[in-house]
Amino acid sequence: MTEIDIEQELSEALSQEINKALVVDLRCRDLVSQGWTMVTIDTTLEDIGGWMQANIRGDWRAFYDRWLFEDANDAMLFKLRWM
Repeated sequence: MTEIDIEQELSEALSQEINKALVVDLRCRDLVSQGWTMVTIDTTLEDIGGWMQANIRGDWRAFYDRWLFEDANDAMLFKLRWM
């Protein structure tokens, strides 16, 4: 693999990561503009699926460190438990 090939591959990988970050950012902004509540958590949450099913009543989405809730009460409950 030549230096040009490596640079091309790195450029493509970086472009894909930037595009993914932009899509997530735009999706989060869209949901917030529709009245959803966003909670940002900087730690990794493990084994959260069961808790979410048992406690969260409205619709929700997760994008890496950003959690969005259709119902503000669900967001508050999430904050109280996981922050």
